[in-house]
Amino acid sequence: MTTLEWFFLLLFTAGITIISYKGYAVRKGWPIGNMYYSDSSILKIIGILSMASSLIIAFFYIKWYFVIGGAILSWLISGAITALFRVNTQYVAIIMLLLSFILL
Repeated sequence: MTTLEWFFLLLFTAGITIISYKGYAVRKGWPIGNMYYSDSSILKIIGILSMASSLIIAFFYIKWYFVIGGAILSWLISGAITALFRVNTQYVAIIMLLLSFILL
């Protein structure tokens, strides 16, 4: 995989993780930070934008079937990260978001 493909995969995974953490944490009874709890926080907006933009822009640079496969893989990775890191997922998602831009 090229660094561009890793960038899109990591950016999409970070966006999904940021968006989906609140629902998962509420069901499990984990603490949720203010930035994750508020649906209108800047972090949630960045998560939505990173997920949507990486999916759309990846279609222009990567073959469409890799993008679809990567989106499914990202969804699975996001669930695994949330299950593995539990409360620390809040920090891991932000690190993934920053790391994706380093790969760019």
